[in-house]
Amino acid sequence: MKDNVSRFRVLAIAFGCLLAFSISARGAEIPVFCGGKGPVTTIKGALRLLNPIVPNTLIINGTCTENVVINGFNRLTLKGKTGATINDASGGNAIVVFIGDSTDVALEGFAINGGTIGIFCSRFSVCRFDGNTVQGASVAGIQFVQSRGTLDTNTIQRNGNGLVVLESSSVRTFGGSVIQNNQNDGVGVDTGGSFASFGDSIRDNGGSGIGLNHGFALLLGTSVTRNSGNGLTVLAHSSVDFESADVVTNNGASGIFLRDLSYVEFRGPSTVTGNSSGLDVACFPQFPATRGALTNTGGGITNCTEP
Repeated sequence: MKDNVSRFRVLAIAFGCLLAFSISARGAEIPVFCGGKGPVTTIKGALRLLNPIVPNTLIINGTCTENVVINGFNRLTLKGKTGATINDASGGNAIVVFIGDSTDVALEGFAINGGTIGIFCSRFSVCRFDGNTVQGASVAGIQFVQSRGTLDTNTIQRNGNGLVVLESSSVRTFGGSVIQNNQNDGVGVDTGGSFASFGDSIRDNGGSGIGLNHGFALLLGTSVTRNSGNGLTVLAHSSVDFESADVVTNNGASGIFLRDLSYVEFRGPSTVTGNSSGLDVACFPQFPATRGALTNTGGGITNCTEP
């Protein structure tokens, strides 16, 4: 038995040496078996093996209970096998996955649970998220600060806020994402951020479906429904471009509420009807403006005036 244990240790050391040499030379694809047996059993441990300036892929298996920091990587992909999970290990006091100062980091196929923020993309990073479920974070499911990113078929649910886009960050979706049942806003866009949504569903959130303050949003084929507040709240010199085929209905206040030098344009036909305040597109002081609210909202009720 002792000989077998010693032989296993020697093989593990040899594997580690060969792996380190291979990684440093040309990048790597490394399997990670969280909570299991194998040379690499944590994401943190796998990241320490990588040369961050070359492309790398981690294939994640099982349930990882850890708070992950990805800093200074170029072209890193984390792929979750079926059932792969990253759980907060801080008792709700830390970010679950932190990405900073990194170019083209992708997370694919995970359930990410808890923490203050589920995924935080910051410090001029480029982040791509596909097929993830992000839930149970106290502040935000996914938050961008001074960064860019894409979302593809993610579910962001039961967080404080769903998706938050701040400080000149830019986020684009490719359709099929669901942002639902968050305590406050489904999407928050502030301080020069921009959000382009193509074919997503933003529904059943406790605040506004989308809230903008000094922000910009573009919607095409997106539905914003059954949120407790306004469908969209557009404040403080914000603007929204409804391309066409958007649906804003059955929200608890106005469909679209705008004021404070904000502007909303309906470029093509959408449906903005059946919202609870009695105004589907609501213009209030100081100096809001719309274009197409009288013709491209499918008969929605508005107090906005247009030349």
